[in-house]
Amino acid sequence: MTFGKRNTSVIIVDYNSGDDTARLVESLGHVRDPARVHLTIVDNVGNGYSVERLEQVSRNASQVQVLTNPANSGYLGGFNFGIADALENSDAWLVLCNADIVFIDPDFFDKLDALELCEDIVCIAPSIMTQADRNQNPFLMRSPSRIRMLFYSIMFCSYLSYLALNILNDFIKLLTSGRGRKPLAIPPSMTPIYAPHGSCIILNKRYFEHYERLDDTLLIWGEEIIIAETVRQMNGKVVFVPDLKVLHNESGGISALYGRFSYKTYRILKEVNRYLGQEYIGYESR
Repeated sequence: MTFGKRNTSVIIVDYNSGDDTARLVESLGHVRDPARVHLTIVDNVGNGYSVERLEQVSRNASQVQVLTNPANSGYLGGFNFGIADALENSDAWLVLCNADIVFIDPDFFDKLDALELCEDIVCIAPSIMTQADRNQNPFLMRSPSRIRMLFYSIMFCSYLSYLALNILNDFIKLLTSGRGRKPLAIPPSMTPIYAPHGSCIILNKRYFEHYERLDDTLLIWGEEIIIAETVRQMNGKVVFVPDLKVLHNESGGISALYGRFSYKTYRILKEVNRYLGQEYIGYESR
């Protein structure tokens, strides 16, 4: 079924990332018929500079609503804070994305409107290109295997095992780099996948007819599995659409905040692994 132009909501969670948000807003000004794109910005209690930048953005752009969250409720929690405004201003699709996403294709929303999709397709994973020209989607083609979950079980047994396995993994990558290892093949056309990359997720409004809100138990990370499993539980599907392209500047994230090898990062990831295993994929780490 093909539709004409429809209003679409883009919702982002800003946490001390006012400059990134300003670049995202500027990129939306270059898409075709930008007036049909409503942007909801959730300020997850940023610092003074970030708040000032968001106020400037809201003054200089139309179709922008800035909402101040009284507490840092995390990534999916931030989306939940702004979801009512986004739903009210969307005809079909909501684009949930990081502040460091840039819309590089002026036809992005025209292409989204032109997609012919079955009713059970609830989530779209676009091409998310990094500065190194690497596509971060498909994030996962299938659900995590038992072997992968066993690996995570060992990794998160202790902080020492977390450090050791990460260092070993880096060493193996270093040894095998440049030895003709083929990159993962990117599907050339629309393809069903298990999970989308969390930096830009496109959800149909039907998702929120089934669920009142996103599962925001986790403060950060894990959104890929949460979206994949909740879509599966409502008998929906996730599809990768390579022709929908955005740029991901990768300026944020937990590793940037605390450092990949920090104890705080380990504790956060251990809890993410425990919760996802217990609640969604039938596995609980020790």
